[in-house]
Amino acid sequence: MARVTLSSYLLRTISGPFLVTLFVAQLALMLERLLRLMEVLANEGAEVGTVVKLMAYLFPHYLGLALPAAVFLGVLLGVRSLWVGSELSVILASGLGLGQFVRPVLWAALVLTVFNLVNFGFLQPYSRYLYRSTLHDVTEASVTLGLPEGVFVEVKDGLVLRAQKIRDGGRRLIGFFGQFRDSNGRETTVTAAEAAVTTNPDTGALVLRLVNGSLVQDGPRSLPGMASFSQYDWVLPITRGVRYGPRGRDERELDLPELVRALGAPPPGRTRADVSAELNGRLVQGLSLMFLAALAVPLGVLGGSRGGRALGLPLGIFLIILYQKTLAFGESFAANGTVPAALGLWLPFFLFAALALSLLARASEGRNTAVGGWIGRFARMARRRGGAPQRT
Repeated sequence: MARVTLSSYLLRTISGPFLVTLFVAQLALMLERLLRLMEVLANEGAEVGTVVKLMAYLFPHYLGLALPAAVFLGVLLGVRSLWVGSELSVILASGLGLGQFVRPVLWAALVLTVFNLVNFGFLQPYSRYLYRSTLHDVTEASVTLGLPEGVFVEVKDGLVLRAQKIRDGGRRLIGFFGQFRDSNGRETTVTAAEAAVTTNPDTGALVLRLVNGSLVQDGPRSLPGMASFSQYDWVLPITRGVRYGPRGRDERELDLPELVRALGAPPPGRTRADVSAELNGRLVQGLSLMFLAALAVPLGVLGGSRGGRALGLPLGIFLIILYQKTLAFGESFAANGTVPAALGLWLPFFLFAALALSLLARASEGRNTAVGGWIGRFARMARRRGGAPQRT
């Protein structure tokens, strides 16, 4: 019963910094992309709902970046708070080993590792495709018209358009004129000071968002009518020219089973090395989360308990950056066919896992101070070599 109470107390202590780090990291990453998307989509005349949809599609991608950092910092800061407050010393003095005490944390990390694999293997590929296709539909709408300045162009039978000036790569039309005659002989003439070219993501129809203009309609079986408007959406009788295409043209849009099958038949323009690097990279990134939690435990108790320096935090950040950069280089070399994926990705993974488990075992046996002593000696040596500060 006491062990269950201690386990729940440890998980509650860690959950605080974990959730805060996850929220802050996810929010910061998504806000940075939101600002860029708003700049692009504002020129396209896209609706707010499109921006929200795109950000939802990006959520799994940024979750894959924020979750490992949140797990590492959550475990490290939670264990560190127990160590600094001497609570962990009392628990260990009762005869419960560090490895036994943190076992619930490792089980929770295992559950998150499974979720991380699902995210990398299935959620990210599908959401990446939806994001790319939606953004393509919005940004490529204006290319379909291809209007030159000051020229009447019949873009389709019965549809004539003209713009006095064209801005933003064809997405903004100044001094707009348009005329359309349908199969029943009904004629619609529109003039506007300005028109923004966009698209309806559901139907694929091109839409002109007109500002400050007038609309005249006439037909053989109806009386002429005229109306002025400050803003009017005119749905053109044409659809966007080029669709994004089916999912799977890029190996990053394939889920894990599809990647395994693609090893024998890569997507057009891709090689087996590209597919192998993507497959192994996702597996390594997903499995690394478990060992990030294992590494955070010994680093949390590194340094003195009361008033001691938190040596584990800078050391952990350095090790994670080094590990991630090594994986990035390894995946790049594996995709180029320079090295096999086993050497470029799995070798750094197993070395990192061995380091994390070794430090955890040393900390469980009470030998974690050797690492702290080595770091302290290295820091003192660096200060001595730097010389005494000069008096000004």
